[in-house]
Amino acid sequence: SYIISGTLTDGSIKVNCSEKGTVRLILNGVSISSSSTAPVVVEEAKKVLVTLADGTTNTITDSSRLSTEEDYSAAIYSKEDLIINGNGTLNVNAGYRNGIKSTDDCIIVSGTLNITSTEDGIIGKDLCRVVAGDININAGSDGIKSTYDTDTTKGNVIIEGGNITIKASNDGIQAENILVINDG
Repeated sequence: SYIISGTLTDGSIKVNCSEKGTVRLILNGVSISSSSTAPVVVEEAKKVLVTLADGTTNTITDSSRLSTEEDYSAAIYSKEDLIINGNGTLNVNAGYRNGIKSTDDCIIVSGTLNITSTEDGIIGKDLCRVVAGDININAGSDGIKSTYDTDTTKGNVIIEGGNITIKASNDGIQAENILVINDG
């Protein structure tokens, strides 16, 4: 577990846990901006929990860039399961491409998320699941998306609750396989 607070004006946090452990990033009033890469990158771990500390406002911002490194196509980019929880606020300003992206599962358990992105708002390639929370997305392309298309058990969007507002130039919600809305 890592408690992160303060301001990082041009840099990033990278998670690379080769033991495949669970890593928790507790955002406690943080502002992270990057002009050259994703402000938060998960390379390797079993899963990563991003906890929004109660009563805090946290801001993640990236900007348009030409990258010679691997293309981390979101302000918060994960190659592993990504879970967001807590009762704080997360503002994501994605000037490069996407707001939050996991190439595995992306699960929103709680919190207030305000996402502005030039492309997609939230992507969970295998699964995008919203349990609860207040989610506001203003996307240049799709709002919430799951696009795994080579395995018919994946590519699902499941919404179990929460208050979700999406303004998108393309699809509000795109599920390659199954879309389930139980509540919210």
